[in-house]
Parts: sequence; C-alpha cells; structure tokens
Amino acid sequence: MIRSRTMAFPGLAVFALLVFTGFHPAGVFAKDNAYDFKLLEPQSRNIDLKYRKPVAVKISFNSEKVNAAGGYIATFVDGKLENTRFGTDSKSPFEDTLKAKFFKNGRHRVEYVLLPSGSMEKEEALAELSLNLSVSGSFNDEDMKIIDVCVKNLAQGMGKNDAEAVAGLCINKKKAQAIKAGIKGNTKQDEISKEALEDLGSDEFPQKAGDSFRKLREMLRKNTVDMAALHFSTHLKSELQNSFPSFRIIQTMSGFETKNHRVALELYFLVTKDKAYLIELDPESYVLEK
Repeated sequence: MIRSRTMAFPGLAVFALLVFTGFHPAGVFAKDNAYDFKLLEPQSRNIDLKYRKPVAVKISFNSEKVNAAGGYIATFVDGKLENTRFGTDSKSPFEDTLKAKFFKNGRHRVEYVLLPSGSMEKEEALAELSLNLSVSGSFNDEDMKIIDVCVKNLAQGMGKNDAEAVAGLCINKKKAQAIKAGIKGNTKQDEISKEALEDLGSDEFPQKAGDSFRKLREMLRKNTVDMAALHFSTHLKSELQNSFPSFRIIQTMSGFETKNHRVALELYFLVTKDKAYLIELDPESYVLEK
C-alpha cells in the first residue's frame, strides 16, 4: 500500500511518501532455488544509498510455480518484517525502489523473502535475497533528539489548551530569516536553501497550526481524551522529506498517551543542527482506546 501526500508550500515540493513496498537482498539461500528467484538489479549486493539517488531493485521468479504454491514476497529490514505482497497472480519481475529517506544514516540489511502461503517466518522461506546498504544524507538520532524537545513542548501546549504556545513552536518569518542569515555560502545548494526558507518563512504557518490545534482539540474532546494528562510517548514512524545544507524537513507520526487513550499525530518539522520548528500539525490523526 502506498500513501502519497504533497504539502503545498509555494515553490517547495515536499513529499510524504509512506512507502515500504518490498526489498530483498541479493543471494539466493534456498537449497535448490526451484522458483528461479534471481536478482536482476542492482548489479552489486553492496549498495551506497544516497539521498535523492534511489536504487531500483528487480527480482525475477517463476510466476507459474510461485502462484501455484501460493507464495508471496515479504520484505525484512534489519531483521524486521516491513511489508508483504500477497496475491495469486504475481508477475515477474518483482520491482522495488530503495530510497535513503526511508532509512537512518548507517548500515542496513534489506531482505526479500519468498514465503509460502500462511507463513511469515524467514526460516520457512522458499527462496531469499539480501542487500547490504550504506545510507548517507538521511536523518539521524541527533535530529530525532532535537525533534523530541519540540514534540514534548507541543504536548505541554496541548495539555494546557495553549494555542499561543503551540503557534510559538512553528517556523515563521523571523525564525526563517535568522536561519537564512546563518547561510554564508553562495553555492547552488545554498541558494536553494535560501529560496526554501523564503517559502517557509511565512506567518501563515503559525496561523495554520493554531487552526489545526483547535480542530485537534475538538476531535480529542469528542473522544473524551484527558488533554491535561496527554504526554509524548514515542515516534511510530519518521521519514526525511527533503534535505538542504543547513536544515532538513522531517515528517513523523508521533505517539501521545493518557491513562486511557493513545493518540497518533502526523507532524512536519524543519530541523537545524540545534533546533526543530513545527511546519504542520495534521488534525486528521487518530485516537485509540487502550
């Protein structure tokens, strides 16, 4: 399943692609490879995955045998199941795209596993391939620590019903100009960064955040969520949306809790080396009772 969303910043395309389609590495470990599960692309099983330089993956297989066995392809990232593709009419080749923004910087192992019907265990694989990734240009743990400070302040503002405090966490013209002033270079990337900050440096963002905050409060009230007890718990998913020399745009699906409820909010941040600014607060989030 692919969810695609574009944030309409004038002159700045920021895409939230919540995609985990399927990956699987490059060596066939099945004893006899009766399903002809073979890596066509990339040519190497060791990949340097850089931001904005995606790598296409193609895996061929014997469609007739796979469909007859009810087989499907599952993707594991660093040993964890990330995605499955079910169906009785799978066609060869299987195709996927690896993008740095879906990984943290560093080394990762991606495995494409052909599993029999009803199984979700790698040990029962009919065939499997693995790729070793070295990712650069994405976000890192330091970025998330900076974002955590902003998210905790957001939880406090929501708990106190303080729309002004929530708006104060947002990027605005004054803050954007301060970041822009810190860009001393004149390279093409520096100029692109400055243009992006001009687009983001609009006081409409605090106003939009205030409107979203009120909608969110109403939604939580209808679900009887105790706002005063709301606190940040964890990030359910985080993705790099865009990267510039002096800042990054990072989207998170962040979890908040009370004694009786869990709340998930989609948030967008501009992150510098030492601070995170809220760009957008999505009120169309969801609430679950514990």
